[in-house]
Amino acid sequence: MQYREDQNIDQYVDMFEQIYEPIQNLERSFYQVFARLIESIAQCSQYVNKQNQKGLADHVPEVFSWYCSLVNKANLKMDLSEAIWKKFPYVCPYCLTAPCTCVRGKKSLEDNGSKIEGKAKENLSKCPTNLDEWQSMFEQIYPRDPQGYDQKSNFSHLVE
Repeated sequence: MQYREDQNIDQYVDMFEQIYEPIQNLERSFYQVFARLIESIAQCSQYVNKQNQKGLADHVPEVFSWYCSLVNKANLKMDLSEAIWKKFPYVCPYCLTAPCTCVRGKKSLEDNGSKIEGKAKENLSKCPTNLDEWQSMFEQIYPRDPQGYDQKSNFSHLVE
């Protein structure tokens, strides 16, 4: 598969499988790939704690590639884009708004399950089709702090 700027998330999953599965991940188990994902997340969290924006920006793509590899190893019967949409249908899954207005003590995901499903159907025409659109959607749900770039909150949303 050839990289295209407008490819969707599921095409990234396929692309990383074609690149890494035959030469690096074939012998790795699901748990070994999961461990590499956790390791790359931990490395990014060190950059967040040190407020090293360049280090974080350089390593976030690695987190994404290991996540895609994990999706492949998990042999999910659902597209990654579908799974993300079911949790984030253009709203925060906790407060059900965009931008997020969460405060401590809000409902759990289990409490919002049927409401999230309703939002996914209601907002289906807004469902992103490529990585830029997904980033734009998450920017609308979780806008950056107007006072400046808040690495810690943005990184925590990425890990979620």
